Amino acid sequence: PGQGPRKEELAPRPRYGLPRELVSQQFTFAGEKVPIERKDGRARILLQVNFLLLDARSVLSSWLTDDMRYTWIFQEILKKEGIPKEFAVLAPILSRMKRTGDKGHQGGIWALEKPCGARQGLTMSTDDWHDDEMDLELSTKCFAAQIKQIRKELRDGSWLMAAAAYMTSRKTIEDLKRTWDTKSCWDFPLPDPPDILIPRWIALWIVHAHRSTYHL
Repeated sequence: PGQGPRKEELAPRPRYGLPRELVSQQFTFAGEKVPIERKDGRARILLQVNFLLLDARSVLSSWLTDDMRYTWIFQEILKKEGIPKEFAVLAPILSRMKRTGDKGHQGGIWALEKPCGARQGLTMSTDDWHDDEMDLELSTKCFAAQIKQIRKELRDGSWLMAAAAYMTSRKTIEDLKRTWDTKSCWDFPLPDPPDILIPRWIALWIVHAHRSTYHL
C-alpha cells in the first residue's frame, strides 16, 4: 500500500515534541502501531499535540479537569465491553464534533447519530422533556454497541478504522480501503472530520498520559 498524499503543515521546530520514552519504543494506540517513525505519521501527531498545548490550551485545561472526571465511568463500561481504554478520552473530542447535516442534533458526549434501541439491548428515548443521549452511562453503552458493530462490519479488526467510520460512515471508509488497497488508516488520506480528530485523539491521550512532560 502507498502512503496517502496529504502533507501536514508543521513548523520546522515545533515548540512541543513527543515524550522521549514514547519515541524510544514502538508506540501502540488502541492495539495498533502508530507510525511515528514515519515523517508523515509523526507530523500529524505533533501538529495536534502543539495545537492542544498552544491554540486550544483553555479547551485542553477543561478536558483535563472537567471532562476527565467522567473517564472512570467510560473506562468501566468500555472495559466490560472489550473496547480499548484509549476510547475513554475520545468522548470530549467527539462531543464537539458536528455531524454533516445533523440540523443541530448533538448526540451527547459521544456525538451519537441516533439513540440505541432493542437491537442493541438498550432502551433510550429522546423528546422535548427527556434525552437519554445525555445520560453518561446509557450513552456510553450505546456508543460501545455502535463502535463494536462498525468494527465487526469492517472485518479488519482495526479500532482506529472503526472510529473513523463512526465519524463518517462505514461505506466511506470501505471505499477508501479499496481505493488505496490498505488496512491502515495511516496509508490513505482520511476525510474530515477523522482526518483531524483521529490524530487529535491520539495527541490528547499522549498529553493526558504525560502531563509532567508538558508541565500540566
